[in-house]
Amino acid sequence: MFEKKFHVKDLIFLSSLEGVKVLAGWDQLGNIINNVCVMEVPDVEDWVLEDEFLMTTGYMFQNHIESFLSLIPKLSERNIAALGIKPKRYIDEIPSAVIECAQNYNLPLLALPAQTTFSLVIREVMEKILLSDLRKEERIVYQMLHSNEVTKEELLNVLSSVDIYPSKEASYHVILPLEHEKDRFCDINMIKRELQSGMQDYNIKILATEHETTAVFICISDKESDWDACLATSPNPFTESAKKHKISFFISEPQSELLRLNETYVNVKDLFFSAKASSLDKDIITWQSLGIYSALPFLEKTPFYYYVMKKYIEPLTTYDKEHGTSLFQTLQTYIEFDGNMRAAAKHLYIHYNTMCYRMNVIKENFLLDLSDIDELTCLNLAFKLYLQT
Repeated sequence: MFEKKFHVKDLIFLSSLEGVKVLAGWDQLGNIINNVCVMEVPDVEDWVLEDEFLMTTGYMFQNHIESFLSLIPKLSERNIAALGIKPKRYIDEIPSAVIECAQNYNLPLLALPAQTTFSLVIREVMEKILLSDLRKEERIVYQMLHSNEVTKEELLNVLSSVDIYPSKEASYHVILPLEHEKDRFCDINMIKRELQSGMQDYNIKILATEHETTAVFICISDKESDWDACLATSPNPFTESAKKHKISFFISEPQSELLRLNETYVNVKDLFFSAKASSLDKDIITWQSLGIYSALPFLEKTPFYYYVMKKYIEPLTTYDKEHGTSLFQTLQTYIEFDGNMRAAAKHLYIHYNTMCYRMNVIKENFLLDLSDIDELTCLNLAFKLYLQT
């Protein structure tokens, strides 16, 4: 099974339970723990949950061992994960009859160290449970992004384990975020919670994890119209999150075939790198919004690529190296600011006259006609291709 859960046997490795001893239920140490609590009331069996680790000092049973013995079958029937008793304070030793009863009912029984602090145990166990859930989601996303290696039934099964049941008309989007500030830390789970909260009025589920050194989000909508309606809201969840965290979201085209998500992932990675090379700074970036730059991944290492490298990039970089100039950066900035000399000069922190001088040097030495839209387009693509590679 692909899941990695927190089990009873993992309790012995907790720092808050150092010295814990297993007294009974050895065959059930693989029981999964999904919750932990402390109970000191006589009718404890009415409150415990399935897969719960129950801790007690035994206070209510200190003079009533018969009640203790009658409780164990009830706890076993409720399918709790394990029972932990902290002796020494109210019970000197855990009675052998209690240990024998627990063994008969295959209920893991643990003797907790006398110094056990219940609040520390609860915190550490819940942290482990949360971590195992995150790892589970990581494995689900991994399988979805490598859908060519599994069957559709396997993917549907793993999705059902997190209560996601895609309809026949379901639509899938793979999303990559890009941080614009190097020193900022992108909290994947916080962003996921924000996005899910913003999508609560739509039939959209979201999975998130880190994959191949970047965050990945997979959105599953019952229908493509649900997705369109969500993005049509103003502001939509992605726009709000992008502005708050100073990131951009790269959103794939919709995919209706679950087993083709691996292709969608490759496709959105191409979008990601193309947009990075294009220096786009938008909240939401799609192939449609990328425009002409969507061709960049397909131009690399083609005859056109070698042509623009030889005609534009190599002469500029060689000249800069030989003369200690910055003509490459100057021309690149000029194009980025659509030929606005003053805006380009301001961005480069140089005087307007210096900008004019550099542009004249470029025109004279490289015989460029910057009034020709075709030449400007080739130049722009040349810079993007160069930066991409």
